[in-house]
Amino acid sequence: MKSINYTGNNDIVVRVPLHVSGLWFPSINNDPLHTGSLGAGVNLSIYLEARLEQKSSKPRIFLNDSDVLRNHVEFLCREYKLCNTVKAYSPIGLGTGFGVSAACLIAYSILSNIVQEKGTTLERATWPAHIAEVYYRTGLGDVISEFYGGIEIRTRPGPPGIGSIEHILLKKDYDLITIVLEGKEPTPTMLSRIKPEYYNENLKLLDKLLDNPSIENLFELAHSFTKKIFNYEEITRLINKVKNKTISFYRKKQAILILPEPEWVDDIIEDLKSLGLRILKTKISHKGVEIVYPPESST
Repeated sequence: MKSINYTGNNDIVVRVPLHVSGLWFPSINNDPLHTGSLGAGVNLSIYLEARLEQKSSKPRIFLNDSDVLRNHVEFLCREYKLCNTVKAYSPIGLGTGFGVSAACLIAYSILSNIVQEKGTTLERATWPAHIAEVYYRTGLGDVISEFYGGIEIRTRPGPPGIGSIEHILLKKDYDLITIVLEGKEPTPTMLSRIKPEYYNENLKLLDKLLDNPSIENLFELAHSFTKKIFNYEEITRLINKVKNKTISFYRKKQAILILPEPEWVDDIIEDLKSLGLRILKTKISHKGVEIVYPPESST
């Protein structure tokens, strides 16, 4: 396991890749450390960055200057004595399908553990974030996914160090295109719409991915899994305008992730932007969570 050490400098930055899950199958246990989801998803080179804020005495997470996830923060302060204020910035907000709540809580938990000056591992520093996500049903598999990065297949539920993932081995460095739709849907609301029978009927999709672990297969299986969970009608109409230039796509809440034909990336972006859509060009983040320490002073 990786370990973290306190440097005494408040300018430490935690960077967390945003994550769009394409397959998820909840695995609930009495122990939250063994609760999570099996499934698969893509970590993007779109990052949340966070650092400690010293101006407030109350435990808070400020995301893009808005006070967010207050229940989670109070839970972490009450249960784990992680009582700090963290300022985070992300180009994408909460409730949109990019795992932003998990990214906020990972950063909060790691930075708070650093301040405590107690010896721990980096993996264990994320456990409170995972437990808070499970407790409030805002995410089951995002913490472990974002921690390790890459295109992951979650094969055992739980946080880093307890859960288990495998990474799809890629042939090259792929360009991806994301559409960020207007609106949001809280994860508890989304999960309440999905019946247990739906998960049971589609668990075979995870086996199909493990039998043929490729990025193309992930996108196709994710499309199949999510098309009955989210409204694809309007999105399919929009994507049809560039369909011959794309390999596949899937939707998770307000996130649309497109795997384009490499030679058509810029054309697709131009075509979709002309429709008034918010488009982000990105790649796959293979780094997972990063802690960026400030350079030591030479004076």
